[in-house]
Amino acid sequence: MKRLADSEAGKPSDIHSRSGDSGLLGRIVEAAMGSTSDRIEDAIRLLNGGRDAVSGPESKATDEAYLSLRQLSVEIGISPSTLWRYQIPGHEMGGHPRYKRSEVEAYLKSEAFKRRAASLRADRRNPCLANNINN
Repeated sequence: MKRLADSEAGKPSDIHSRSGDSGLLGRIVEAAMGSTSDRIEDAIRLLNGGRDAVSGPESKATDEAYLSLRQLSVEIGISPSTLWRYQIPGHEMGGHPRYKRSEVEAYLKSEAFKRRAASLRADRRNPCLANNINN
């Protein structure tokens, strides 16, 4: 697929050409007229940068920022070391862990987290068992 150069993208003559089929908008409309609704939805999603054609609550989640551990800790009010100990779900980007607030909040409400928190509490109450230290 051919992409417009950055210098050409903003030119009204490229998008809204009055010469019929030669303008980009005319070509888009022509292609849409001969396509199925599924292909049209795919094209709209592509033009929206991967987001759904209809903007709604579900498309808001795709715009959510990836946060560092420190940024996340400030936003949700839990220290970075505690979040690390909880083994919160994240994504690696450029060799650095990044987190989505909604994913972390969902994890903190999950059964997997409740089991992890219970295990951590038990380890803190009896550190000898956690480290397999024999007296």
